[in-house]
Amino acid sequence: MKTFCILSGAYVNAGDFLIVKRTKEILKHIYPDCHFQEIARNKSLTPYLEKINQSDALIIAGGPAYLPNVYPNTLPLVDDLSQIKTKIIPVGLGWYGEEINEQYIYTKYKFTTKTKDLLKRLESDAHSLSCRDYFSCRVLHANDFEHITFTGCPAWYDVQYLAKADAKALKKTTIKKICVSDPAIAQNTKQLKLLIQYLRDKFHQAQIAVVFHRQEQDAGYRKMEQELASQYGDQVKCHNISYSAEGFSIYDECDLHVGFRVHAHIYNLSHRNLSLLIEEDGRGAGVNEALGLPRITAYHLYKKQENSVRKLSNRVRYKLLKEKYYPLNEFFIDDLDAWIHILEQDSVNIYKNAYAKMICSYKNMEAFIKGAIGEE
Repeated sequence: MKTFCILSGAYVNAGDFLIVKRTKEILKHIYPDCHFQEIARNKSLTPYLEKINQSDALIIAGGPAYLPNVYPNTLPLVDDLSQIKTKIIPVGLGWYGEEINEQYIYTKYKFTTKTKDLLKRLESDAHSLSCRDYFSCRVLHANDFEHITFTGCPAWYDVQYLAKADAKALKKTTIKKICVSDPAIAQNTKQLKLLIQYLRDKFHQAQIAVVFHRQEQDAGYRKMEQELASQYGDQVKCHNISYSAEGFSIYDECDLHVGFRVHAHIYNLSHRNLSLLIEEDGRGAGVNEALGLPRITAYHLYKKQENSVRKLSNRVRYKLLKEKYYPLNEFFIDDLDAWIHILEQDSVNIYKNAYAKMICSYKNMEAFIKGAIGEE
């Protein structure tokens, strides 16, 4: 019987809870009698060392962990990694960069010495580094790591759907429920409103559920709820699924998901639902590149940064100047409309190919975990 300690990044965002839930389900699928203990990954592991060292593995469950300064900034772990005696296993980790071009990946996205020390430990313990997308694979390669396995993100895989590749046709007359996930980047609230209006015009017979993944019940959320209710009445309703993975069930009977949240996109694909992601950054780009799905961006993909923005630190650019760093794409509705016309003709083939890739990637994931941890 295996025992695993799982480093969890699930605090508020529903997507982080989904990653942990799916990681457990995959491990349970491979090792039916296994047991878990969850540990928050943003705190020191010193109080938990005895329990960790008695386990079969310390699992880093998904999320952006291939970051330039992930250790000790994002993952404090312990000061001396040799204190962790059990294996440390990465499961479907990814990068989180500000740009998605080759120059940025190969010349600017550089790991610190301490981060490299951690990744070398993971590479040694697991024999390879598990990646959720090809951008993450390239980032590792750019930092001189050679033992890399593309596994996809654990959230890609609902074990009940692993063998299913049947895809639905997108027909305007059969779309009765549309789910729209909220932006992760606050500036894209403007894009969200444009998206809702487009969908109301395009699929006027459909009910629209606007789903917030990381949203406090604050004045901003209530204001948005009131605005949408005033404009659309009962045709558009808001739902807040923060703080757990259970709220993802709102997507189960969804005929179409269109929105900004990567994990809404992933959840719907894992249930073989039709889904279109409006990409906000490299995470969405990574999923769609890996699965061969439409690339629709909320921002100008190739617009050059302003010199004044480039001079600022990464943290300041990310927190304060996203609108300059990610200038809004005023044509994203036109691009979305073009893709919906394409999908009306060819959705079955496009999504069937994506689902087939997910099935193949799961085989990589299972082989990676068994190779890293061992058989039951």
